[in-house]
Amino acid sequence: MSDPMDISIVVPTYNSGGCIGECLQRLFEYKSAGDEVIVVDDASLDDTSEIAKNAGARIIALKENCGPANARLEGQEIASHGIIAFIDSDVLIQEDTLERIRAAFSAEQDIEAVVGLFSKEHPNPGFFSNYKNLYMNYIFNRCPEKIDFLFGSIFAIRKGCLKKPAHNDRFGEDSDTGLKLTDEGGIIRLDKGLLVVHMKDYGARTLLLNDYTISYHFTRLFLRRRGWASMGKKGRFSHTQNSQLAGIGLTWLSLLFAPFYWPLSTALIACSYLPRLGFLAHLFRERGLFFGMESVVFAYIDDIAMGAGIIGGIASELMPSKGA
Repeated sequence: MSDPMDISIVVPTYNSGGCIGECLQRLFEYKSAGDEVIVVDDASLDDTSEIAKNAGARIIALKENCGPANARLEGQEIASHGIIAFIDSDVLIQEDTLERIRAAFSAEQDIEAVVGLFSKEHPNPGFFSNYKNLYMNYIFNRCPEKIDFLFGSIFAIRKGCLKKPAHNDRFGEDSDTGLKLTDEGGIIRLDKGLLVVHMKDYGARTLLLNDYTISYHFTRLFLRRRGWASMGKKGRFSHTQNSQLAGIGLTWLSLLFAPFYWPLSTALIACSYLPRLGFLAHLFRERGLFFGMESVVFAYIDDIAMGAGIIGGIASELMPSKGA
């Protein structure tokens, strides 16, 4: 008979041959004897399944690539235990990760899910990887302990509580699923000590494209969910704070006024930094003067990318569907 605190660890993955081996090595190193490791291969074209099999994981090979939300549901379906931890294949758990999950569910019998976050450390020394990692760490640390979103990289949930998201977007599906869970009365806890290391290596192009894409899909979810009500009541929608959107809005206003009246544009640029002073101070503290100065320049460029994603998301929602 299995222990009720045993965990089914599910790793949804697609073309992750370059990182899944290290991810699984950590999982097998730190899991308990009763835990199981399941890899849901979302129709990868590389050697992901072979690497996972050699590592000792149970493999579920999907015939068609349908995205991470579907892969997680497939993992939930075949999981043996009542607690399921979902870990992305480019994430490294820490020694206490699984024990913190066990402790959370043991301490609060009424919670449906517990969510973790990225640590401040990153294995790659590059600026863009560290900028993104520290950005995510800072944003999550500003969220309350009781939240209404999931975080695909690291969260655990009671079996049966994970539902199909209302919208079939491949980005933002974890936020959508979390909102659906809390709409039904579920409780999600953010454990700010539940830290994992993110291995993804970003360059300038990949980070800007990532932030554009995330913003695009986030905006679609925001409009469908009438997120302005949440922002008025809670000061945030999902993990996005009102101040983040204010900074992006001011950045784009500075661009719009630049061809016509540069003094106003310059003033708006200066104002756009006010909502992110806390974040920039965080970067100076964590990585020093040179990194902080780079961040001051890049934050403005990144806001342009995210603003473009927001505009694209609004346009997508306003355009009539093909079937209309």
